[in-house]
Parts: sequence; C-alpha cells; structure tokens
Amino acid sequence: MKKTITTAVTAFLVMFSFGQNKKDHYVFPEFKEALAVFKDGSQQKGYLNYNGLTKNFALLEDGEIKSVSKKDAKNVDMVYIENRKFIYRGDQFYEIIFRTSKVELLVEYNATLKTNTEGRNAYGSSSQTTSTQVVSTVENSSVLLNTELPEAYSVEMKLNYILTDKKGTESFKSLNQIKKHYAKHKKQYKAYVKAKDVDFYDPASVGALISYLKSLS
Repeated sequence: MKKTITTAVTAFLVMFSFGQNKKDHYVFPEFKEALAVFKDGSQQKGYLNYNGLTKNFALLEDGEIKSVSKKDAKNVDMVYIENRKFIYRGDQFYEIIFRTSKVELLVEYNATLKTNTEGRNAYGSSSQTTSTQVVSTVENSSVLLNTELPEAYSVEMKLNYILTDKKGTESFKSLNQIKKHYAKHKKQYKAYVKAKDVDFYDPASVGALISYLKSLS
C-alpha cells in the first residue's frame, strides 16, 4: 500500500452487495477509503475491500485491483474502514465487532470457491455438477480479486463469530449455536431475535444479540 490516496480513483462499485447476496467474496459492496495503522505507528491510506477468498485486503489503485502484500499485512495493527475495524492475527484479518478489557467478539470471513463442471451420467446426457476448488491452488490468480467471477465459478461466504471472555473462547457458525450457548436465556433469545429480526450475516446485528445475552448472565 502506498501512503497517499490516488485522487484519480473514483467510487468503484461491485455488482454484488454482501448484505443482499451472501455468496459474494467481498465484505463491502464497494472499495472504500480506509486507514491502515501499522505496528510501528505509521499510517497509510487507500481504497480497500476485504476478500473472503484470500483472507486479505485488496487494494484499488489506478483502476487496478491488487492484493495487499503478506509483508504489509503482517505489520498491520489495525485497519479502519468507515466505522468498522479489522485486526491481523495469525495469518489473516478478523473484524472486531466489540472489544473491552474483559470481552472480545471477532468475526472471521470464510469464502469457498466452487467450480461448475459438466459431466455425463450413465444415460449419456450432460449434467452440471459443483465441486469445491481448493483456494490455495488459485490464490495467486487474479480471478480471486475480480469483483465479478467468471461464470464457471461461484462463491459461498460463511461467517464464524469468535467470542472470548473469562470463560474462554467459543466460536459460533450459526444462530442455532448461539442459542445453545445461551440455553438458560432461551426465552429472551427467541423474543430478541424475533423483535430485532437478527441476521447472522449482519455482524452488527449478531454483535448486539450477543451483547444483550451477555448482559443477562
């Protein structure tokens, strides 16, 4: 990432919105102005979007989409996009939903790349089959950075919420797992989810739900 924003770059719209299409491989519906704060205290600005396939940020610069280098990623302390924050841990980024001195809720974005292949059944007619493509075999390909994937590819985005508190660390891959974790508040859980229309693919919505359930403990 360079330390200046390319002024010639205008709003770069992505065809699919993450909130509307849960199979999109980018978290934001468009590349947005972001601030990266590094561990040494330095800062860099640019137009970024988070790619669930590469588990890394993509940079829009001079009309071209590039992957943020692993070296830069490892030296990042925090990335700020609008009112959202991402932290680098291990070998990938996580979004911080909320964090205090005692409790932390992160979300991990896991996108799976699939390929549609044509085969023939026992009767000789063709049929479409879907197979999972191992991301590591194509992660250096520009196909993963495209905002629109070729017709032969499809993506499934899944979210994994990671809650850490004094009891330890727990992960949730569905609303049902959250309900089981807070089984003693089953009645309040059902009432809240119905009243607020909680969407598992909306991190703010899930964050508010977990915060509410923890307040009951």
